[in-house]
Amino acid sequence: MKSHRLWALLAALCLWAAPCAAQGASPTTGLETGRAYRPVLVNLDNEPGARPQIGLAAADVVYEMVLYEGGYTRYTAVYNDRIPEYVESVRSARICHVDLYGDWGGAFVFNGVQEKAGTNTYEYIEDGHPILQAWDGIKSPKFYSRDENRQSPNNVRFALAQAMESADFTAPERSPLRFDAESPTRAGDDVVEFAIPYRVGSYHPSYLYDADSGSYRRYYNGQPMYDGMSGEAITCQNVIVMTAQLTWYEKDGERPLYRLTGTGACTYFTGGKRFEGTWERESWSQTTRYLDAQGEEVRFTPGRTFIQIVPEGQRIDIFG
Repeated sequence: MKSHRLWALLAALCLWAAPCAAQGASPTTGLETGRAYRPVLVNLDNEPGARPQIGLAAADVVYEMVLYEGGYTRYTAVYNDRIPEYVESVRSARICHVDLYGDWGGAFVFNGVQEKAGTNTYEYIEDGHPILQAWDGIKSPKFYSRDENRQSPNNVRFALAQAMESADFTAPERSPLRFDAESPTRAGDDVVEFAIPYRVGSYHPSYLYDADSGSYRRYYNGQPMYDGMSGEAITCQNVIVMTAQLTWYEKDGERPLYRLTGTGACTYFTGGKRFEGTWERESWSQTTRYLDAQGEEVRFTPGRTFIQIVPEGQRIDIFG
């Protein structure tokens, strides 16, 4: 019976797939691409021992969110336009990561899940939240290895390019982002530097806008970020600070429950501007919509996007 429900939901994902960008443009970046839409999400560690992350600079979209009480975060990176040879360090999945996957479909890379009763992610997947192509390092370790230059658990490496070459799946085009190279949304105040202090001094991302390149340079704990393999600087064209309700299952600070359906507040940074709006998502099978203060969908600058998911009450520091 469950298998029929899973296939029905996969069909629903196809039904709700909608045009995401101009014809020939990537749904993940809005840039011209000759690649078919075959996204893959990867859960990446953000402990100090996992920095600098390998393959992060190639991601089209990167989410950062708190997974442990006190402001300790991890990343979920979305790849489509560029597929790096390796990604590292891969970590486990939670229910909230499966919810992020529903916005994109395709493949999902994670090294096990939280299995405690009440937050068992395997059960959540089986109960109506199917994954088209799962590469789980615990259940199917092919393409996984350990980096001898780093210590466990911060050294799990995944051969992403090799896995994608071997994979036989197609994904309907879907994306929560709308891109517009001609008339991107520009509103609000001029802001060139800002930070999201999840945990000051240890989990503390910040951004500096460069008008010449039209991109934001990303910093962490005051230091510029670089890819751990290529040495490429971490930059993006859009930053979304997305507020979501966060509770802790049975008050356990290692068991986060995010509400990623419904609606919430957003602060957008693009083109050196900051403006407010909201996000909304009716159900798991539908994509998130990012709206401005007038309820119109935000048209983002083509390029890479960082989405900082923050709990209610999280401050944003504006420096200029």
